[in-house]
Amino acid sequence: MKIRIIALLVTGVILLSCSDDITYYTDFGWDAQVLPDKVMDINSLFFLDTLNGWAAGGYSSLSGNVEGYGKVFHTSDGGLNWEEQYKLDRNYFYKVYFINSSIGFVLGSSGKLLRTSNGGANWDSIPLNEYNNLRSISFMDDRIGWLAGTYGTLMRTTDAGLTWERFFLESTHWMDITFKGSVGYLIGGTSEQGYTTGKIFKTINGGLLWDSVYYNSNFLFRRCSFVDSENGWIAGNDGFMIRTTDGGDSWTELSTKAKYHLNSVSFADKMNGWTCGREGQILNTKDGGITWNAQMTGKPREHFNDIIFLDSLHGWMGGTYGTILYTNLGGKDIKSK
Repeated sequence: MKIRIIALLVTGVILLSCSDDITYYTDFGWDAQVLPDKVMDINSLFFLDTLNGWAAGGYSSLSGNVEGYGKVFHTSDGGLNWEEQYKLDRNYFYKVYFINSSIGFVLGSSGKLLRTSNGGANWDSIPLNEYNNLRSISFMDDRIGWLAGTYGTLMRTTDAGLTWERFFLESTHWMDITFKGSVGYLIGGTSEQGYTTGKIFKTINGGLLWDSVYYNSNFLFRRCSFVDSENGWIAGNDGFMIRTTDGGDSWTELSTKAKYHLNSVSFADKMNGWTCGREGQILNTKDGGITWNAQMTGKPREHFNDIIFLDSLHGWMGGTYGTILYTNLGGKDIKSK
């Protein structure tokens, strides 16, 4: 049933033994990059190409953002060097996103939206009169874009992010939004006091109408990856993942074998994809998600928050304690001998 709503390097060798099976790690396939801040969480990565990229995240103390901060870093050499571009005290950044090499955005806690028009050399605060956390942003073209956040936050811009108008579907925690032309997907759910849901909405006319195309009563959806308007994957709590090949008309549950929450997913094409999450989880598929294989990074205790691949070889992954990893091999699957 559809519901229609009108929108108002690390290298090394490790030998592990378990029962009679021996697994050899001779080359992790992921290199650790050096970030100046070893305390903050890396929550979001964005690359325009294999050289130019940004990382955003922050640090939040036990007392909340009172003693915390959000930061943005930039690289122009693929991550060999990262330079701090911006720091904001008493905030926490969730997302960095660029329309092109000049215009970009950072989304933070308590309705904070930053915009740059010169590649991050300067960042301006955009007033939204919003107090919920902003989690995701996506543009249909150079001028029309949408952002989403907690407690039903949903906004649209038609002037490249200078001004925003509010829309409302329902009071769901929206975790991710993505557009492929006028076709868009909005995902999220709730996870409070033992009550968890996952929801997916779709639009085919740029957000004027949104249809509910999937509902799950057990898993919160955290991140999505669409290679076109028809083929997409959505990752969520407790290793849950689903896939569509027909634009959301039907969804197939995938067996990732992941034990913990999956925080991010990135597909380079219809076949090659990666997903990452808590407790050092990183998995790769070469058949569109039918089978998944674990990869080794040398960072087994970090929680990975975001992963991005530009093609089947070049990818970056970010996580706790300032962790940023890079591969130009597509990572390497763990093989048992």
